[in-house]
Amino acid sequence: MKIAKDIMDTLLSIQQDMDSMTHKFDDLNFSQVHCLHWIGTMENPNVTKIAAELRMTTGAVTKICKKLSDKNYIVKYQNPENNKEVYYRLTEKGQAIYEAHEVIHDKAHHCQTDVIDRYSIDEQRVILKFLQDIYALMNNEAEQVTEMVENKEKPDA
Repeated sequence: MKIAKDIMDTLLSIQQDMDSMTHKFDDLNFSQVHCLHWIGTMENPNVTKIAAELRMTTGAVTKICKKLSDKNYIVKYQNPENNKEVYYRLTEKGQAIYEAHEVIHDKAHHCQTDVIDRYSIDEQRVILKFLQDIYALMNNEAEQVTEMVENKEKPDA
């Protein structure tokens, strides 16, 4: 039981550290930094494409993009051939965050790969299975919370 608690405590610490890391990027949160990442990476990024990459709803991404626009990290634009679709591009300020995030992301990737390489292939498979199970559990819990919130918002009939 002690090992299980240590694992859960470590996962929580990782999550908290990931959340606090993005605060080093001006006044942006984790989702906002990663939204900038996808806007900087994609060709003609729109809410639908960004939402798919972030695994978020289009409504949530719309709110994030509004905040990023208000803070002058991104600007909206439209294709003259299709005025219905709204796209985003990074401003100079957004580009600076995008580039800094890419450097940090690359360094983290190399460090993480070095750690993973310390384990045998069989150990890596166990780690992967564990992480996939935790991820599935977290998604299930998130869906349950969403359902509870949606059910509370419905008026009693």
